[in-house]
Amino acid sequence: MKEKVQAIFGKPTKNISPGGTFLTVHIIPVYERKLIAFDVIAPEAKGQWFPWTVLTFGTEPYEAAANLVDDWCNGSIKRLELCDVLTFKTYEGAWQISLVFRSELTKIPQGDAKRKPLVFEKEIPPVIDKFKAADIQRWMNLKDSKTNQMIF
Repeated sequence: MKEKVQAIFGKPTKNISPGGTFLTVHIIPVYERKLIAFDVIAPEAKGQWFPWTVLTFGTEPYEAAANLVDDWCNGSIKRLELCDVLTFKTYEGAWQISLVFRSELTKIPQGDAKRKPLVFEKEIPPVIDKFKAADIQRWMNLKDSKTNQMIF
């Protein structure tokens, strides 16, 4: 039988370590019931992504989420709420804990030279970033969620 170990964090480091744990914050932007993702053309991260970041040690998750909306979505925030917490095994067995926020926007983001907004009105791709369409659809359809009272 495999020995069970607890998820106890070590000291903060600058890099993700094999077998370590790290927290990420992700934004699911929605504008007038349309999903917004980004086509990232930077060589190190090419593909379709939602705004995200590794949470800096000691940073309040809502603050990090609001900063992502400012950076990726031109600060066009109407509402921001925590909608899910997911975990993934990544990078050489590291454990990623992802805090997923839904952000209602007041306008479609402009994008920049490295990331262009994609607007999905009806059909959502099977996967965006690491998230499946069924989860994305559920997050898009949240109404007056009380999830944001569960953590933080």
